[in-house]
Amino acid sequence: MRQQWAAAAALATFWCAEAWQCSTDVALGPVAIAGQKGLALDDNSMRGCPWRLPASWPNTGTDGKGATPINSLRLFKAWDRNWQERQRLPVWESLRDFVASHGAKIFIGSPVTCDSKADEQDWTWVKKLIQMLGKDQVMGVAIGNELDILWQKDSTSSACVHSLWEEGRYWGEFQRRVKELDSLGLGSVPVTAVFTGN
Repeated sequence: MRQQWAAAAALATFWCAEAWQCSTDVALGPVAIAGQKGLALDDNSMRGCPWRLPASWPNTGTDGKGATPINSLRLFKAWDRNWQERQRLPVWESLRDFVASHGAKIFIGSPVTCDSKADEQDWTWVKKLIQMLGKDQVMGVAIGNELDILWQKDSTSSACVHSLWEEGRYWGEFQRRVKELDSLGLGSVPVTAVFTGN
């Protein structure tokens, strides 16, 4: 059964780039300042059903009419090394098709952690995904995610935290990645870092 589901999902990835839309008779009205809001794409939806992303905010229209469109997506990462590699391109193609057909933009994150090898693989995927999407479809790139609470993770040593902040490894990594974006012709793509605000 699992193999049949996986096969169906793979086929849907190739042939179903249309956005998913629920219908309801309950309309809550328009989304306030909709252009400043977006949908955070969780890992399960990212790798399992990117072809079923909602095109509009729930309960903002009736019978599929007058709904407020979702025009931005937040990706926490481009891909995960624990996910099946053969699914990566079909998933990315679904994301590309979604943003192209709906005029959406993507804000994508790339971690800076104590595992520099994993970070580098992630950064390689981020650059490839950005190139596939096109710079006009990228709202921005976050270099580092929840950096202010990295020290709380079990896999983070005090030596790593010292290296990142006191010795400047994070700042060096940030500057290197910005230069790489520039060298790829992506200098107009905004960059930032994500902090929790705690």
